[in-house]
Amino acid sequence: MNMVSFSEAHRLFLANLFRFSGRTARREFWIPYITIGFACLVLSGVLAGLPLVIFLVATIGISVRRLHDTGKSGLWMLLWFIPVVGYLALLFLLALPSQLGDNQYGLFTSANGCVCKSRNKWLLITLVGGGVIVLLVCILSIGSAVERMPEGPCAAERKYLALAEAGDAEAQCNLGYAYANADNAPLDFDKAFTWTLKAAEQGLPEAQSNLAKMYLDGTADEKDVGKAIIWFEKAADQGFADAACDLALLYVEGKVVERDYAKALVWYKRAADQGSGAGLCGLAGMYELGQGVPADISMAVKLYEQAVAKDVLVALNNLAGIYLKGVGVQRNPKRALELYKRAAQKGSVDAKANLGNMYLHGIGVGQDVNTAVKWLRDAAYGGVAASQCNLGEIYAKGLGVKQDAKEAAKWYGMAARQGNAPAQVSLAAFYMIGEGVDQDVDKAIEWCQKAAAQGFEPAIRLRQQIKNDTGR
Repeated sequence: MNMVSFSEAHRLFLANLFRFSGRTARREFWIPYITIGFACLVLSGVLAGLPLVIFLVATIGISVRRLHDTGKSGLWMLLWFIPVVGYLALLFLLALPSQLGDNQYGLFTSANGCVCKSRNKWLLITLVGGGVIVLLVCILSIGSAVERMPEGPCAAERKYLALAEAGDAEAQCNLGYAYANADNAPLDFDKAFTWTLKAAEQGLPEAQSNLAKMYLDGTADEKDVGKAIIWFEKAADQGFADAACDLALLYVEGKVVERDYAKALVWYKRAADQGSGAGLCGLAGMYELGQGVPADISMAVKLYEQAVAKDVLVALNNLAGIYLKGVGVQRNPKRALELYKRAAQKGSVDAKANLGNMYLHGIGVGQDVNTAVKWLRDAAYGGVAASQCNLGEIYAKGLGVKQDAKEAAKWYGMAARQGNAPAQVSLAAFYMIGEGVDQDVDKAIEWCQKAAAQGFEPAIRLRQQIKNDTGR
């Protein structure tokens, strides 16, 4: 008899991990099956439901071959998806002895035949041992997943409702927030408004600010900008800096109230005096742009630096831009690079785009096209059209990378669809000559006209050239 050894069984298992044709004898099946089962038992304590998936994926190939060895189709594996009963039935089929002789799935070997002499023992071991392993994996995986689930849709009610009903303003505010944001509570704007109003009327500034936002975006009973401003002011007057910043932004943008830089300046100053990073950043922006005050880049830089010390993302990007351009301040590309890197680490796609350009052109750092492509690609996938266009140019010209017209056309296309005029012109040129895309004069004209409509001079010249060449 040719008995498969422990190590040989594992070698065969790994070598044929995803092979679904052929036959596998019981011993060759059982040894790796139980090994994988125990490994998944160990992992189930830390990886939630993942071990169950790992177990299924790792054993599906060898299980199909085991079914073939008994003379049955691998489609019987679908029993796995019938909870408990289906798997036990599948386990019984997997435990059956090898079919004597060759069958439609493969040749009969001595390794298949040797296990038939101890069929009762292997049948019992497979059913009991395999059943225990998989059931334990299921139980532990599901149990671990349940432990990682949130408390439930009414967790916020269980935590705050009693206190809120007793008049606790913070509990009322937290409960209102939970209902408004589906934070461990069902989304219910009526309840959110009711509890937030109760907390706001008790004078809790955070609730007053939240209530103002509800009136502003219409999640309250009605959209009411006047009431929103009243509640923002109540919160800001109590020293809630976020409300002061929200008020200032309303007056700067001038979308829902009349633009009033003087009022915006007052509220930003109040927030900045309280040490608010957002307040410092907003005030810096007003000095940078000369909104309500004479433009003063030195003051803007001073305020931005204070906001940067508080790790405010907008301040990181804005201050980097000032140092990069060197307008009203000594140009400092290295400082700009440092600030953009910090902003990029916080997820800013604009910072990633600027880093890509700086590495591409060697600004503040040695030129490094590979690093430039990395940053530009991150920004491009983040939706920055200029970075998509830059990537198109890099691949079109082979700047530090292998020239690839198709890759260039892909990036030009992404930028063009966002309205980027240079990309639209480049894509039009590609369609005109059939580079990276199938030649298509109609599409060339279409993209050229879109760029020309933006007043982009190269597009106007290209459109005239196309007309001269094609008469269209």
